[in-house]
Amino acid sequence: MKDTYRTVTAPARAELTVRGSRFVARMRPAETEAEVQEALQRIRLIERHATHHVYAYRLLSGACRTFDDGEPVAGRAMLRRMDAAGLVDTVAIISRYYGGTKLGVGGLARAYAEAAAKAIEASDVETRVLRQLVRVVVEYADQSAAMRIIDRHGGRVVERNFGESVALRVAIRRTRTDLFRAELTDALRGRAAVCDLGSPSR
Repeated sequence: MKDTYRTVTAPARAELTVRGSRFVARMRPAETEAEVQEALQRIRLIERHATHHVYAYRLLSGACRTFDDGEPVAGRAMLRRMDAAGLVDTVAIISRYYGGTKLGVGGLARAYAEAAAKAIEASDVETRVLRQLVRVVVEYADQSAAMRIIDRHGGRVVERNFGESVALRVAIRRTRTDLFRAELTDALRGRAAVCDLGSPSR
């Protein structure tokens, strides 16, 4: 089970000219389909004179789509390049200005793939850690011991609540969650309660 993923951190742009047609390629971070649509609308305004707007995206949530806008297999060619780079939470949008010469299906696929590759090369790509949110409940006397274990596993406390006991929301690297739970339970001799809080988080 992987607990890291790669994504672009900021918008990037590259251009490619093939037999008179100009391909303006952009990579942008996007965590939701709504963000994808916002990016697409913005680019369609900026490149409003382009003949085609082809896009592809893959999100950490598993959502994935390509749109060819009349350019056969172009979106899939772009997505293959993104997948080869291991990118998620990323949308690629390529605007084509037709130059008067038809490229054919194979030529289109190569042009869009190359333009996507150039945009990836121009992008700042970052590897990020996928974390699991857990709820940890301990007695006040055990708080220091619990914090030492959280620190040892690279955990991050995102919320603290104080009542009859101490309740912590902790972000733990996903692949270490089971080990963290076992160590905490063993060290505090069963006095700690640990439960997962939904899906993994960024």
